[in-house]
Amino acid sequence: PDVVEITWRTPDAALARAASEIATELRRRGQMSAQSEPRVFGLFERFVRFVDGAFGVTSLGAVSIDHVEAFVRASNGSTGNAPSAATMRLRRSTLRLLFRTARELGLLDGDPTVDLALPSRTNNAPRPLTDDEVEECRRVCLHDLTSTRLSVAWALGEATARTSEIPHTTLVDVDLARRRIWIHGSSKTDARWGALTDWGSTQVARHLR
Repeated sequence: PDVVEITWRTPDAALARAASEIATELRRRGQMSAQSEPRVFGLFERFVRFVDGAFGVTSLGAVSIDHVEAFVRASNGSTGNAPSAATMRLRRSTLRLLFRTARELGLLDGDPTVDLALPSRTNNAPRPLTDDEVEECRRVCLHDLTSTRLSVAWALGEATARTSEIPHTTLVDVDLARRRIWIHGSSKTDARWGALTDWGSTQVARHLR
């Protein structure tokens, strides 16, 4: 089925309410960028409307891997073309976030996205991370609430520090007032100031406390 054609009707109130509760929790956590939030929550809404309209699903707990796969592989409504590998992966990663958060909130126990396999990427050339991939890496860094080691290393990476440069960074290199950090350079890079992102500044400040 087509994603857009199946999302015209209003979804069941219980299903929509669960998705809204998850979105509210993610906003509260503040772990998504301003650019990622509309895209992620938009896909939440489209998924809820899709499974309700196409399959009559009225709760998150009733969603199966077949429903998830139908949504991930659904044709694009604007063109009718099959989705690209990147689009399918974006849909899957968004649904994984949806169901992972639902489990954390105690809304359900399982995750129908776990065994959903997709085609491998056809382009193996280096490329910048997407906003959603950056968010996923940030979440992985925060898996341990008592340690800042991983999150600070990732913050330095966002400020352009390479793996060979990160170990040489010390507290005197941090300029939180200007949200920057001094990177000492290496045999292949020059010493420089790196700009900390909002998220990076928060993690470095947390480490200093």
